[in-house]
Amino acid sequence: MRTSAADPHERRLEPRHTSVLRLGLLMVSGEAQLCRVTNISPQGVQATVFRPVPAGARVLLRIPDGVSVRGNVVWTDACRIGLKFDEALPEGQLLRLRDNSIMAARRRLPPAV
Repeated sequence: MRTSAADPHERRLEPRHTSVLRLGLLMVSGEAQLCRVTNISPQGVQATVFRPVPAGARVLLRIPDGVSVRGNVVWTDACRIGLKFDEALPEGQLLRLRDNSIMAARRRLPPAV
């Protein structure tokens, strides 16, 4: 969401949701690494990574419960990256990722490799 001209660093077009703290599997150049999704919107995510991922890298992000999205790393900052999805997440998938009460009620499967 563009907040104002006073914040030139703001790049989001959609509101983000900060309640999401999920582990995911990030595929970069054929190698897998775990990441923690900390902010999510229909257009992308902010994630914490445990190995460097260069800006511009093409990635596949897999989150438990069958959500897989492709995109580009648009920024990096120490151990955090910003990923812009190729296609916006449908509202149903976004709601499912944000609703921790549903996920707490059932056992989740880890992301598939």
